[in-house]
Amino acid sequence: MKIAILGKPFDDESLPFVQALLDDLASRQTAILVVESFHEYLTERLT
Repeated sequence: MKIAILGKPFDDESLPFVQALLDDLASRQTAILVVESFHEYLTERLT
């Protein structure tokens, strides 16, 4: 499965949910494409 993600800044309260979503997709061996600007935003906030 392939998924593209386009996003915008969000509250820190949403971080655990975004992390859980990305972890779940990764565990399913999903190819994830994230728009560069949102990728930079995520890498500053997620583990």
